[in-house]
Amino acid sequence: MNLNLNINEDFFTQYPDLEITFAHIKKEYKKEASKAMWALILDFHPKSMYHNIELKERRQMLDIDYLGWHLDWEKHEGDMKALHKFFLPKAVKYLLG
Repeated sequence: MNLNLNINEDFFTQYPDLEITFAHIKKEYKKEASKAMWALILDFHPKSMYHNIELKERRQMLDIDYLGWHLDWEKHEGDMKALHKFFLPKAVKYLLG
């Protein structure tokens, strides 16, 4: 799936096929679900402006600058792995194994 990194648009409107897969995030974060999904993508995707920042600092910046609240990153490791399958380029997926 080709990623349109338009973080100002609702994630689930852009990718309605993923609404069922990530329904638990919609349930947990309600109005902030789209922002949570974009934060997870911004954490790992090579097109993200945060991509080259060290992991701990990157997540702190996403929490403070983008979300405005703390996301439990460890809790969503499985979600990020699932997002890798949908949005990382094939070459990057190959390198990650």
